[in-house]
Amino acid sequence: MEKTFLEILQESELPHVPPTVRHFLFREDAPPSSPQSWEFFAFGYGRAFEVMMEVALERWPEGEYLRMPLYFLCRHSLELRLKAAIREYADQSTLAVEMLGHGLVGLWKNLLTQIDRAGFPTDDDWTGYCRTLVDHIDQTDPGGEHFRYPSSRVDDPLEYTRVELVGLAKAHFHITCYCDASVSMLLDGTRW
Repeated sequence: MEKTFLEILQESELPHVPPTVRHFLFREDAPPSSPQSWEFFAFGYGRAFEVMMEVALERWPEGEYLRMPLYFLCRHSLELRLKAAIREYADQSTLAVEMLGHGLVGLWKNLLTQIDRAGFPTDDDWTGYCRTLVDHIDQTDPGGEHFRYPSSRVDDPLEYTRVELVGLAKAHFHITCYCDASVSMLLDGTRW
């Protein structure tokens, strides 16, 4: 089994570090099975959110400091999952890809346009429920900045927002499952 994070940190590297700092990030040609895709990034951030959520729920109500990175991971995961689904639909249609910015509502509307254009329904209860969740998240944090920084770009303090973890986990689950199901529906040609 590989070493734990704590074991890695406890190993002293100071006697072994050369005068220049040891590099740990490298730009290079991607391997043949490159993970440089929207789906891979969406999966990675989604899985990071799930792992971190498990830890936060075990510690709660301790670990208030986790609410900001946990929410940010959730929001970024949702953004990536929406963009991945939009790209999948755009690859199958003639409708242009519109993925600029970080607004979840705009991405959601684009995905629904893509789904509708492909001839699949968007007037069901689950779509409506997910739309409500996306609206709620986007109204609280329209640009994806609210939980990244304590103040605005002009240094105005941002309003404190309490995160209810179970609700956040359920929202993440429904929206990501919706995106995945819509892509499966497209690729399989089946309807829900």
